[in-house]
Amino acid sequence: MNIYLDKDPDLAKRIARKESITLGLLGSATYRNPENLVRFLKKLRPDNYTNDKIVIEEISDIAVDIHKKNFKPDAEIPVLMTKMDMTEMGVQSKSFDILISDFTINFISSIEDINRFFKEIERSIKDDGVALVSVSCNKNFMDKNKYGYNQENISPKQVKTFSVYKGLGLKQWMFTLPQYIEIAKNNGLDVQVLTRRDNEKMGPQFFLKIQKHLEESDDRSSNSKHDFN
Repeated sequence: MNIYLDKDPDLAKRIARKESITLGLLGSATYRNPENLVRFLKKLRPDNYTNDKIVIEEISDIAVDIHKKNFKPDAEIPVLMTKMDMTEMGVQSKSFDILISDFTINFISSIEDINRFFKEIERSIKDDGVALVSVSCNKNFMDKNKYGYNQENISPKQVKTFSVYKGLGLKQWMFTLPQYIEIAKNNGLDVQVLTRRDNEKMGPQFFLKIQKHLEESDDRSSNSKHDFN
């Protein structure tokens, strides 16, 4: 979370002012994740965190069992662990104030499922909600001088993917950033690249702030009701 808040300090202020927060985490391989999120909410929202809740969505039976065995529930912030596919979340529309995907999009291997992923984000975040998505992109296009800081010199029509094994039978896929952004926009989402970090093995990593696309008459910049308040 810190990397997003450091690059967008206003985001922290808006989160802190909300009366209540429903925070969703898409994928969690370790029970330390909900522990860290509980600490994050308590630190950022000392006056309001007792109104908050956290929902962990994980498709792996092994990960779900690890959380159930090791995570110690917090008495003040409820944490719900659910077995769920992030491309088909079984939650009501407009459920989340914050939705976090920490490189879990890289476990999606097809354009069709990436489309379903962003469609679910658009459906499940509130109108003033935000999705914080980190993604590793094709390492063959890491050269900033040639391909651009945000790989903007690559056409999103070029379906380019790179894959790597993570161990334990897990594999990750990296498309290009323009592909991810175009699919998100086609699903009614606005994407802001907050920062980039380069990883020699995994390729360029981008940290994205994603919100619902609002009509011009509902501009976030001129109407606070479409932002965290």
